[in-house]
Amino acid sequence: MDNLSVAAALRWHRENQDYSAKEVAAHLGVTPSIYSKIESGNRVVTVPEFKRIAALYGMTMDELCVIPSRKKRQS
Repeated sequence: MDNLSVAAALRWHRENQDYSAKEVAAHLGVTPSIYSKIESGNRVVTVPEFKRIAALYGMTMDELCVIPSRKKRQS
Protein backbone atom coordinates (compact mmCIF):
# COMPACT_ATOMS: atom_id res chain seq x y z
CA MET A 1 0.00 0.00 0.00
CA ASP A 2 1.45 3.37 -0.96
CA ASN A 3 1.77 6.38 1.31
CA LEU A 4 -1.01 8.36 -0.39
CA SER A 5 -3.48 5.49 0.08
CA VAL A 6 -2.57 5.22 3.77
CA ALA A 7 -2.91 8.99 4.16
CA ALA A 8 -6.36 8.96 2.54
CA ALA A 9 -7.47 6.10 4.79
CA LEU A 10 -6.21 7.91 7.89
CA ARG A 11 -8.18 11.02 6.97
CA TRP A 12 -11.31 9.02 6.09
CA HIS A 13 -11.31 7.15 9.39
CA ARG A 14 -10.54 10.28 11.43
CA GLU A 15 -13.46 12.12 9.89
CA ASN A 16 -15.78 9.14 10.40
CA GLN A 17 -14.70 8.83 14.03
CA ASP A 18 -15.49 12.54 14.52
CA TYR A 19 -11.98 13.49 15.62
CA SER A 20 -10.31 16.71 14.60
CA ALA A 21 -6.81 16.56 13.19
CA LYS A 22 -5.74 18.63 16.19
CA GLU A 23 -7.11 15.98 18.60
CA VAL A 24 -5.29 13.16 16.81
CA ALA A 25 -2.08 15.18 16.71
CA ALA A 26 -2.32 15.76 20.47
CA HIS A 27 -2.90 12.02 21.04
CA LEU A 28 0.24 11.26 19.04
CA GLY A 29 2.28 13.99 20.69
CA VAL A 30 2.98 15.78 17.42
CA THR A 31 2.04 19.23 16.19
CA PRO A 32 -1.09 19.70 14.08
CA SER A 33 1.24 20.72 11.24
CA ILE A 34 3.07 17.39 11.37
CA TYR A 35 -0.20 15.47 11.49
CA SER A 36 -1.46 17.46 8.51
CA LYS A 37 1.63 16.36 6.59
CA ILE A 38 0.87 12.72 7.49
CA GLU A 39 -2.72 12.99 6.19
CA SER A 40 -1.61 14.77 3.02
CA GLY A 41 0.99 12.10 2.27
CA ASN A 42 3.94 14.47 2.73
CA ARG A 43 5.25 12.59 5.77
CA VAL A 44 5.20 8.84 6.32
CA VAL A 45 3.35 7.76 9.44
CA THR A 46 5.59 5.66 11.69
CA VAL A 47 4.53 2.22 12.91
CA PRO A 48 4.22 3.40 16.54
CA GLU A 49 2.08 6.37 15.40
CA PHE A 50 -0.05 4.09 13.27
CA LYS A 51 -0.59 1.72 16.22
CA ARG A 52 -1.62 4.63 18.47
CA ILE A 53 -4.11 5.91 15.89
CA ALA A 54 -5.62 2.43 15.49
CA ALA A 55 -5.94 2.11 19.28
CA LEU A 56 -7.55 5.56 19.52
CA TYR A 57 -10.18 4.56 16.96
CA GLY A 58 -10.67 1.07 18.42
CA MET A 59 -9.52 -0.54 15.19
CA THR A 60 -6.88 -2.96 14.05
CA MET A 61 -4.02 -1.69 11.93
CA ASP A 62 -5.40 -3.71 9.01
CA GLU A 63 -8.80 -2.00 9.32
CA LEU A 64 -7.15 1.41 9.52
CA CYS A 65 -5.36 0.86 6.19
CA VAL A 66 -8.56 0.50 4.18
CA ILE A 67 -11.38 2.84 3.29
CA PRO A 68 -14.53 0.70 3.49
CA SER A 69 -16.47 0.27 0.28
CA ARG A 70 -19.57 2.38 0.09
CA LYS A 71 -21.30 -0.33 -1.93
CA LYS A 72 -23.39 -2.86 -0.08
CA ARG A 73 -22.76 -6.50 -0.82
CA GLN A 74 -25.40 -8.50 -2.59
CA SER A 75 -26.64 -11.46 -0.55
